[in-house]
Amino acid sequence: MIEIGILKNFDSGTYKAGVQLAGSLTTYFDDISVAKNIPSSALVTGNYVIVAIPGGNPRDACVIATWPGGSPGGGAGSFLDLSDTPSSYEGQAGKAPRVNSAENALEFARFLLSPTGTAEWKNRSYQGWALLTQATTYTVGTGGDFATLKEAADSLKGLILVQNLTIQLVSDVTENETVLFSGLLSAGGFLKIDFNNHTETINITSGTGYCLGFIGPFVVFLDGSKLSLNHHTYGPPYELLYAFTLQYLNLYSNLEIDFNNWAGSRGVGIARSRCYVYNMPQANWHNYGNTVCIAASHMTRAGFYKVNPPSFSVLAGGIIVDKDGHVHTEAGEFTP
Repeated sequence: MIEIGILKNFDSGTYKAGVQLAGSLTTYFDDISVAKNIPSSALVTGNYVIVAIPGGNPRDACVIATWPGGSPGGGAGSFLDLSDTPSSYEGQAGKAPRVNSAENALEFARFLLSPTGTAEWKNRSYQGWALLTQATTYTVGTGGDFATLKEAADSLKGLILVQNLTIQLVSDVTENETVLFSGLLSAGGFLKIDFNNHTETINITSGTGYCLGFIGPFVVFLDGSKLSLNHHTYGPPYELLYAFTLQYLNLYSNLEIDFNNWAGSRGVGIARSRCYVYNMPQANWHNYGNTVCIAASHMTRAGFYKVNPPSFSVLAGGIIVDKDGHVHTEAGEFTP
């Protein structure tokens, strides 16, 4: 049996209530149970309640819903009043509820782009790609959208960048695997990694992979504060920072790149790209040891502008223009 009543009192300690049945001045239920899924904040004296009475036995009665007068059906109050939801909307703009990783509560989160299928050009169309038509920022670090830069790089594939995609650190991050950004196309937008006054440390302890790499026809901006690259294995592919077939690689002046006295062949490798690399005006290079800082190879219509690293080499068609305007190619140095 189901009855509608008015809440007269509620004890949050015992989670029991007193209820007067609607339309009756004499019929009361005292000390009856209240369903635990109803938050105590919603149990306000004077609210309407629904009372379930199994088999018509008042001893088994239970309040199963409540709502304020004038709001029929609104039993739970505010979303934040639920026991398994966040306690505040502050700082959650643009986010939506989702089930947490423990699968036992709700949390606010930014819904990430999820391109599906294999990103490839086929039958004169991009299959499995998604257009990024709105400038988007994802955060990396403690409490961010991604825990690590590698997690972001692995997730954000198959995107045609009509607008800008920004990856911003919200804490210092240390990771021990190669971070590779690939499967991106610039179509008016670019990829920006904003270290946001934090340090991204990539510490490779085994294998021969580079630390941070970019592969594909897109534009990359790296902005301060610090990128710390450390590799313990000295073998191919030799580079700590690697760019292949990029359109542009832009290094801002407030970016510090620490090579941690690497003993490998070269620190930064740029290959097979129509790639213009800009220091804006000059990134800070540290602890490069005896390695060649920048190596340019197999590059067509490419160049490095305002670059003044400690050392560089030019191979197989690369071009470097240093801060003094001198042009460096495999054949030697030229002054226009």
